[in-house]
Amino acid sequence: MREFNYGGYVREFEKGLRSRNMTKIAKILFDPIFEWPGVVNHYGNKYTTRNAGAWFKYEADIPENIKEAIDDAALINKIMDYFNDVVIGDYIDPMLEEGMYKALKEYIFDSSLDEATKIELSELLDQNEQGDFLGRAFILALSGDNRVQDTPYDKLPIADDLKYYHELMKRYTKPQMIQVPDEPEDHEMPYVSELYRAYGEKTGNTYIRPEDLEDEPALKRDFDRQRTSYYQAETIRREMRDTLKVDEESNFSDFKDEVYDGVIDTCDADYDNGYERMKAVIQHATTVPLSSNTEDRMLRWVGPGEKKGACHMLVNDEKLYWCNGDGNEE
Repeated sequence: MREFNYGGYVREFEKGLRSRNMTKIAKILFDPIFEWPGVVNHYGNKYTTRNAGAWFKYEADIPENIKEAIDDAALINKIMDYFNDVVIGDYIDPMLEEGMYKALKEYIFDSSLDEATKIELSELLDQNEQGDFLGRAFILALSGDNRVQDTPYDKLPIADDLKYYHELMKRYTKPQMIQVPDEPEDHEMPYVSELYRAYGEKTGNTYIRPEDLEDEPALKRDFDRQRTSYYQAETIRREMRDTLKVDEESNFSDFKDEVYDGVIDTCDADYDNGYERMKAVIQHATTVPLSSNTEDRMLRWVGPGEKKGACHMLVNDEKLYWCNGDGNEE
């Protein structure tokens, strides 16, 4: 018998969504609750989707003031209206909803809920009251002990683990790339500054901002391409961070480690300038093979662009460098 709680509910609920992203799912589910008067953390601030990450991972129980709030009839009505008016229409994928309802129903009947409640929920679904079914089940899930986890993913038998990943690969299509901002953001500055230095070693000029490249069309195109590659990798990193598996961020780190192992000898070779080193490493990165295990764990989302982008992330991590004196010394 499975504990009926938020962690279990959300894993079945997400099967019917247009976008399977932990942060987005938390916002969808908790939007009316986080705005409810008195629902605040111990600092007096509103809860955020960041808090919901620990609830998803079974690392914390749902806070008591949330459990108390969902006993309020007014909030219950608000949640039920929200599921009927917003969730059903805006977030549920008609092509996936049948599988979601089936999965939730199986979870309910295999759970710790009492028999009368199981029948009540089943009847809502049978009467085509999908919004009430989802809302009522969600409220009940918040009342459960969220520290009780089904078999952890990292403890699944190997055959089941492989089956899980194959199912993920079918369900999770490669995410659309994040739009590249017009100006480099703070998290880009280490690798962007290194690009400027590499360009400077090639031309003898000084570059400190994108506008400095306007009179160098070839370098400007290269700069734009490198930033695009960075955001291809960053898109995957964020999606792996926010997706519903517990350990995707470590998977992304393993991916970067494999790219590093594949390009470090190329990086440490002799070059006339940093620009030549950068181009050699970036080009070689596209040929670096990933292990089958990493390919599977990255949901086969990684292509040449993501490997190039990983090189810039490794510059951010101070593991790769383009110009002598900025990292390793020759």
